[in-house]
Amino acid sequence: NDKAVFADILSESTDKKVYGTFKSFAKDADKTTVEFIENETGEIMNLECVDGFTVTVDGQESDIDKCKDGDVVAVEISDDKIVGITIDKNIKIIDGAYIEEIGISKDLVIKISHSDEKYDGMKLDLAKDVEVVKNGKAAELSDIYRGDRVNIITEDGYVKKMTATSNKEAVNGVIKEIHISTAPYVVVEVNNKDVKYDISKTAKMTKDGKEAAIYDFRIRDTIALVAESMTATELEVTSSQGIADSITAGQVEAVNISYGFINVSYSEDGVAKNETVYCKDGTTTVINASGKTVKLSDIEVGSKLTIRGTIDNGDFVASVILIEDK
Repeated sequence: NDKAVFADILSESTDKKVYGTFKSFAKDADKTTVEFIENETGEIMNLECVDGFTVTVDGQESDIDKCKDGDVVAVEISDDKIVGITIDKNIKIIDGAYIEEIGISKDLVIKISHSDEKYDGMKLDLAKDVEVVKNGKAAELSDIYRGDRVNIITEDGYVKKMTATSNKEAVNGVIKEIHISTAPYVVVEVNNKDVKYDISKTAKMTKDGKEAAIYDFRIRDTIALVAESMTATELEVTSSQGIADSITAGQVEAVNISYGFINVSYSEDGVAKNETVYCKDGTTTVINASGKTVKLSDIEVGSKLTIRGTIDNGDFVASVILIEDK
């Protein structure tokens, strides 16, 4: 019986594609080897090419002789051998950038900061099949945080690969602002500086030892967080409710008796600060420089005050206000 026998003739399969900077090549009777610096690792690679490997320069079939030291290359590798090299003026490498923003317009977009003004503030669209590596491991776009250091490969204006690194640190401070939205964040006073921390979608949050959500946080609560770059991945919050507070030698910037608050500027540890203090007749005792009890309406813009009070749901509520001479 005659049998038809089919033999599949397969070209070399491409196991991976890496980007880098071409250095040199060497030919002998048996083989061609290529040396290049891999972008992701910074490692100098020296790999043999398979028979019939391809070289493409700006979309045209070419020869290895056309590759020059310093060319940006995309190298296709199979079984630790080079099967193809592509040089294209539309392939660009941006090293040493930092993520400033991640947003959505027509496409996913990142904004970067960079020491080179040519790249600083640049916005880049991400390819739909963008490859993401973070801290040496394959990652998702959701793993990329504001403040991550990134090396970026673009092709035809789209980010094709992004290699990110981040550092973790423990931060202790006091909550100054809470922003609740699809991209929530908190502003924390750390060493007399206000620092914004985005909140990871998978962040672990507790308050007073119990599982919590951002809705449970209050301004003035103390916070211990773990930050990866500028994103909080763990937040432990302690309530400030009922804690005593005070302002010494504050100057009145604004007064609104109808709504029951005064705005005061003052200095703490040499740092200029501004505070809204809530108060009302019948609850807040106001004493003038002569020691006489007076009304809130006796407080004027420019008055010097010493204030004692407590924290109530994140607000500073005055119990005693001492009016000093202007």
